[in-house]
Amino acid sequence: MKTSSKLGAAAILILLALLPMNIACAQAQKQQVLQQSIKTIYPTKDWAISDFVVTDPAFGAKAEPGFDNRAAFQAAIDAAYKSGGGVVYIPAGNYEFRSTQLGTKNVRVRQGRSESKKDFHFEYVLRLHPGVQLRGDWADPEVNNGKVLGTILEVRVGKDAPNYDGSVESWWNDGQAGNALRTTYTSIADRFIEMNAGTGVTNLSIWYPEQDINDVKPYPWTLFQTQGDCATIEHVTLVNSYNGFNSAPSELHYVLDSYITALNKGIEVHVCTDIGRIENVRISPEYWAKSGLPGAPSLADVTAYTKANGTGYQMHRSDWEYVSYLRVSGYKTGVWIGREPGFADAPNAQLYEVHVDNCGNGLYVEDVNPYGILISNSSFGAPEDGNAVYFYKDFSTSVQFNGVDFNGPVVSDGSDGVVSFESCTFSEYGDYALKINSGNVLLSQCDFKKNAGHVYLGADMHTLKSVNSGYKCNLKVDNHSTSAKVEVITGKKYFFEPIPKNVKTNIDVHPRPASDKVLKADLARATGFNNNRPVKDVSAELQSALDALKAAGGGTLYLPAGRYLVDNPIKVPSGVELRGSWDVQHHTQSGGTAIFTNYDGGTIGEKGASLIQLEANAGIRGITLAQLNIASDGYSASNPRKTPFLIQGQGPKVYIINVTIAVGDKGIDLASYDTSGTMSIIWVVCL
Repeated sequence: MKTSSKLGAAAILILLALLPMNIACAQAQKQQVLQQSIKTIYPTKDWAISDFVVTDPAFGAKAEPGFDNRAAFQAAIDAAYKSGGGVVYIPAGNYEFRSTQLGTKNVRVRQGRSESKKDFHFEYVLRLHPGVQLRGDWADPEVNNGKVLGTILEVRVGKDAPNYDGSVESWWNDGQAGNALRTTYTSIADRFIEMNAGTGVTNLSIWYPEQDINDVKPYPWTLFQTQGDCATIEHVTLVNSYNGFNSAPSELHYVLDSYITALNKGIEVHVCTDIGRIENVRISPEYWAKSGLPGAPSLADVTAYTKANGTGYQMHRSDWEYVSYLRVSGYKTGVWIGREPGFADAPNAQLYEVHVDNCGNGLYVEDVNPYGILISNSSFGAPEDGNAVYFYKDFSTSVQFNGVDFNGPVVSDGSDGVVSFESCTFSEYGDYALKINSGNVLLSQCDFKKNAGHVYLGADMHTLKSVNSGYKCNLKVDNHSTSAKVEVITGKKYFFEPIPKNVKTNIDVHPRPASDKVLKADLARATGFNNNRPVKDVSAELQSALDALKAAGGGTLYLPAGRYLVDNPIKVPSGVELRGSWDVQHHTQSGGTAIFTNYDGGTIGEKGASLIQLEANAGIRGITLAQLNIASDGYSASNPRKTPFLIQGQGPKVYIINVTIAVGDKGIDLASYDTSGTMSIIWVVCL
């Protein structure tokens, strides 16, 4: 979740400029028919709704052996994009892909001290345009004995591709650093699915039937975020990718609730300049081994390969990466953190409940930027010949461990910096739990499970400070430094309560209407990727449709992609969800369903009724909101119009999911009424 309570004047003007400016209305209201959501075989957290089903005759996809589905899938994707965005649905079945398309990347190439722009070609199978999401029917392997079931995309192209991970040396100006000139490497790699801004891949599995664990061949990246923001991967199983997900220079990637077996790299992040997130992702050899698919190798064979060759999660520069509930097992390197190729920019991040075991290096830290890394309530383990954590010689900044369990040694060859441990445990190590050859170490209330071999200090150590740490608070230090300052303190007066364990941050059941009824509201709207604004206020018709749905027992009122004008307050009744075209997070420039408004509260202004009012057990999902008149008619970005809240919860268990507020004075009010039990997964930008 990204929130901002205030935008600068320039940012407001930019956002307003991006909103459509011309006056046009592309749709007239048509008769509305009550339908049902798409019937899935496997459970879903929401109801599946789509205007673009790949197996419809208009597109012609077939879950049949030998049929190449590339053209059919791309036709459905293109149709969704042409309509302004939406969900492309893939029914359960095995869909083969046997051909590629040719893409071009224009790169700012170095030539000595000069530069030029040059085109490079790559191959891809599917290209997701902004605002388009692929969605299938997914079975969670963890609750199906490891079996991969439901919608399966079979990749039968790209084997041993020479450009499977290609890159070219290039230049770029870093907008986050005063447009400083950087030398880097731009990816021109082939890919299976290219993900552009505001796209998603959800509820499906991807499998390479021709991969052989006894003769492994490289394949292109399975999922590739090429640019822009907001690429989401949710409820996806990558059965046996060579390389899984690559986030190239971009922002706001979001990978959650997914499972990966990758033979080379599971997830790799490059130059994420705004808050990437990895949540509840498991990377392990077991998802191929236990898949039940033809040719699946034994777990021992896959593990032997990944432990010799693979990296689970690799993070280069990322500005505030948030990683939680990531589990990696059976890899050469579990988590790798370090610099961008070609220059020294490195990430800063927060890792929570990250658990790595049976990896040669559980955590490998090449370098970290000056803001540092915080790792909490996690664990890192390695076999006898491995390291729970290893710091490379380039490390010189800060890493903090809080409530972390280490099974295996922590070794540092870093040149300097501070590594701190608070409320950590050390066990299953060889000669030393901590072997620190340089820099500074802080220990606070750490428990060593052996009575010896706690800390080794190398010749270039500067400082060791310890409070209430060791085996029963008795710390054993083997000091080989020439001038290190060592300070060991014990005493009850220094005791503090550690951070709590097992704090649950996810909910078990996501909210949705009890009824699977769907009413598609075909109201007047402006459509397409253009500058058209809606002109007809659909407030009354929208309220009428919401009330009709309540009378029918509740369900989802679906607004297809487009821009709707709502200039008067509406109330979403209990048991009803107001839903747009977005199944995933989104920013402001990727199309989809948007509600525009000029409503300002009337004669009582900002104290007036909220624009969208949610009764108890009502929700809003997958929509963008924009206050059009916030800086018009005498108002400006520095003196904005004061308006009521755009959304207000008016009872318990309301929910607001995948909602973007592009421009507004007041966003969401969950305080004026009792909204206990409310769930909000929100993307908010408001003044």
